[in-house]
Amino acid sequence: MAQKITDTLVKKLETPSKGNRITYDEDVKGFGVRITAAGAKSFVYNYRIKGNGRERRKTIGTYPAWSVAAARDEAKDLAREVDRGGDPMGE
Repeated sequence: MAQKITDTLVKKLETPSKGNRITYDEDVKGFGVRITAAGAKSFVYNYRIKGNGRERRKTIGTYPAWSVAAARDEAKDLAREVDRGGDPMGE
C-alpha cells in the first residue's frame, strides 16, 4: 500500500523482525523508503529498463543524511532519465 512519504512517516516506520520492508510513495511512482531489521533507513527508486523490462532498484541515500524532499526530487530526476531510455544503475 502506497502512502505519502513524509519525515513523520519515516521516523515512525517500525523495524521488521527480519529482512527489510519498503514503503512506497503515493505521489512518485517507484520512490520508497526501505527499513532493515537493523533499523537502517534509506530511500530507493524502483524502475524497469525499457526494452527488456528488467526491474532495477537504485538506492538514493540514507535517512537522515538525505531529507525526504531531496530524495523525492532525486527520484523524479531518475524517473525522467528512465523515461528518456536511460538506466541509472547501468551508468
